[in-house]
Amino acid sequence: MTGNARLPDAIVFDVDGTFYDPGPVRRRMSLLLARYCLGSPLAGWRAARLLSAYRRALESLRRDGEANGPARQLGMACAGMRIDPEAARRIVEEWMGERPLSAVATCAREGLREFVEAARARGVPLAVFSDYPALAKVRAFGMEEAFGCVLSAQDAAVGAFKPCPAGLLECLRSLDARPERSIYIGDRPEVDGEAARRAGMRAYIIGLPETAAGDGWTGAPDFLSLRRELGL
Repeated sequence: MTGNARLPDAIVFDVDGTFYDPGPVRRRMSLLLARYCLGSPLAGWRAARLLSAYRRALESLRRDGEANGPARQLGMACAGMRIDPEAARRIVEEWMGERPLSAVATCAREGLREFVEAARARGVPLAVFSDYPALAKVRAFGMEEAFGCVLSAQDAAVGAFKPCPAGLLECLRSLDARPERSIYIGDRPEVDGEAARRAGMRAYIIGLPETAAGDGWTGAPDFLSLRRELGL
């Protein structure tokens, strides 16, 4: 690593909404699900209802600060639905894990790859932490080798959703990096910014203007401006 004082000890990335622009991805997935519902109305309606409940469960568990939230999420989503938990798991994996891969890979935020390459060239260790399983999405972007650690809330070493700082701290432990000298890049101030604050890190919220700021986080319109900010 160079002697640039602005360079962090490590950079940890969120994935969903951070690696890619979420708007186009949501529209593509909504269209796919609508087409599925037209072809298989009952199965499509069940999948749509389950996926909505699954997302709501995460936000509820996040607000409650449940340490074992990821283990409870599927059960909460299935409550009140006549669906076998294993069948529900397959639906979630298909529609939230597998089907979005081609969409997210074509909707990368401008400058993401250049930012990652520049950080690696400067010797900055990189990691990923997301509330949802992230490795397949990192592979879809062709960037698996760039990250020394890829974790999600579901991993046994974490077991908690953001803004709990456990996942960020586990990434930093793996990279042997100091929290006060490391940064987290996310897209939600109330989630990613707060998780970084609790971990003792700085956060940059991608997609917000540079004038936006909160307790421990600052806006970053895009990866190009953030690259300049960090001296990469």
